[in-house]
Amino acid sequence: IIPVVKTVNQTGWRDNGVFVYPNTPDSKYLLDDKIRTTADKIFSSKGDKKIVIDLLRKAKQNDIANINIGAVLAAPLVKIFGIDNITIHTYALTGSGKSSIMKLATSLFLNPNENHAIASADASRAGLSSYFAYHRDLPAAIDDIENVDERHREVIQKLPYQFANNKAGLRGKPDGGNADMIEYSGTLLTNGEHPLTEGSTKGGAKRRVIELKGDDKLFDTKFAVEINRTVKDNYGLFGRDWIAFIRNNLQSFKDEHEFFIKNLLIEYPNKIPMHLYSLSAIHAALYMFNVHFLGMNPMESIRELNMIDNIIQQLPDSVEIRDYERAKEYILDWISENKKSFMQYKAGFIKEAESYQEYGIMRDDGTVAIRPTRLRKVLSDAGFSPEMVLQQLVEVGFIKQGNRKPIYTSLIKTQGDVQRMIIIKIP
Repeated sequence: IIPVVKTVNQTGWRDNGVFVYPNTPDSKYLLDDKIRTTADKIFSSKGDKKIVIDLLRKAKQNDIANINIGAVLAAPLVKIFGIDNITIHTYALTGSGKSSIMKLATSLFLNPNENHAIASADASRAGLSSYFAYHRDLPAAIDDIENVDERHREVIQKLPYQFANNKAGLRGKPDGGNADMIEYSGTLLTNGEHPLTEGSTKGGAKRRVIELKGDDKLFDTKFAVEINRTVKDNYGLFGRDWIAFIRNNLQSFKDEHEFFIKNLLIEYPNKIPMHLYSLSAIHAALYMFNVHFLGMNPMESIRELNMIDNIIQQLPDSVEIRDYERAKEYILDWISENKKSFMQYKAGFIKEAESYQEYGIMRDDGTVAIRPTRLRKVLSDAGFSPEMVLQQLVEVGFIKQGNRKPIYTSLIKTQGDVQRMIIIKIP
């Protein structure tokens, strides 16, 4: 007799195929009070679909904008396709229009002007967990990742792992026991002036994020202003209808994704599979949205989606993101920048280092001998795993193999003394 409403701590798909969407009074599921009020405000709707459709058609002519829009639409498909979470990072100069792209893309589901609709980079790990909780199977976004203080910098650096690993860390309750595990699923958009990952970032992070370098002007100022004005009064108009459309056409979405990913894996065998699966999901989302919501004919949509091939060709190959490959460039740059800290060995004579710091010896046979403690510290400070990287560099011939453990060190004579050094073969 009494209606039963279940309280849940996350949005998104349930095991019975129901989708928990914020701000849905007639739902059999109610979001926990800790997130419900904020989520209901954010996932509200207002305005005219036709105005947004006209704006989308213009914006989608830019490849990076199109990928961001497709990533937002693919958020509810991640769980359906059984793929890893999608993270898209757009970087370009200030004033290029990247924030306008983020606002336009997320406005399909929510009000991007509402407080906390787009997260701040100055967020704790727990704060991001809460944010992702009411964006599960829905798009999440963090604007301007450079705008972060030192206290939160590590959170941002670990963001690709945190979001892509699908689950937050285990948390205890104040009264004992463990809190319900928060699961991340869907799409995360980020932007900034620089890549999200750095040269020394572990390859695992680079596999988990698609980084798109934008031009100085993604949009001209006039169009960026038009986007901001439009989404101020037109937002949240597609999310519910899009999810209902997915539920009613599951097999069509799966067929489109499976056909496209099969071709991508054959055509781009050296690219990172995680990137290809993400872009295949984006392709499926854009194709169905173009045809059924924007009124494009199938061939027109396919022609537009050729831009995904252009994007793929700009992404790194699997070899390029290996830790030891990036470490090679890092070490060579470090040696070049610190020449004054090396002794010079020529024709049997050693010239002392110009700097009071002494890192090793530049030798006349084209090699550099480096003190192991110094190089291990350099790699560690840059975020590499020194032992693993150094052993890999021996295997590929960048470091001379020694005859004792560790294998990346050799015994050499310096001014009458025998010392253990790492010998780098300069290309």
